[in-house]
Amino acid sequence: RTTENPMPSPPILLLPGTLCTAEVFSRQIEALHAVCADIRVIEFRLESSIAEMASTVAGHIRDGEKVAVAGFSMGGMVALDLAARFPLMIDRIALLNSNWHADEPDRRSRRLQYVTEAGRSSPRSVLENGFLGNYLYHQRTADRQLILDMAETHGLLSFAAQSEALASRPDCSDALRGLDCPLLVLGSRHDVLCPPRVQSEMHQMARDAQLVMLEDSGHFSLLEQAQEVSAALVDWYLGRPPYSR
Repeated sequence: RTTENPMPSPPILLLPGTLCTAEVFSRQIEALHAVCADIRVIEFRLESSIAEMASTVAGHIRDGEKVAVAGFSMGGMVALDLAARFPLMIDRIALLNSNWHADEPDRRSRRLQYVTEAGRSSPRSVLENGFLGNYLYHQRTADRQLILDMAETHGLLSFAAQSEALASRPDCSDALRGLDCPLLVLGSRHDVLCPPRVQSEMHQMARDAQLVMLEDSGHFSLLEQAQEVSAALVDWYLGRPPYSR
């Protein structure tokens, strides 16, 4: 009599968004540890292109290993680039409040202006005055504080590098259409940066995709709807029908 060995559970790689540290995933990590022992958060610092960020992520994947990759905002763009360049490494992908578009032509000069302003003050100050209104649907003090603290941890050089990466990012439509793995697209009804329309487009472009749209949340759903995002990621990892409200 023989006993079949169960399929190995893939490690989970979590890719943060702009000026985010591993702390942005803290609630999700706690939930995912119930189903996966190997969770790796790949932070980005001085990489100045999405491709360079994807190479950083690839460096954390062992030879012959397949991984489950969840990317938030900018991290989702990195996840798509990784899948396009290293498809054999990918078991499944989750795109959290992300998008597939190249940057708008007029955004580059605005991004450079923000970096200049951050040089005069700080990235924390620039985010507080120009970004938080678009990041959160509810301006809760704890969520605002975490976002600002993460920006302060990164500092000006990281802000400049990541701004350049976003300004030069490629259109990811071919990567989405070419995905050969399960995809979770998760968005928020009140996300003005990566709105529901963009989430629906990504869902329709991929061959094997599930869409979860959260209510009562802005761009930072990981903070504002932490429990719902965590539940959706657990279901995604286990291959169950998507969690939704």
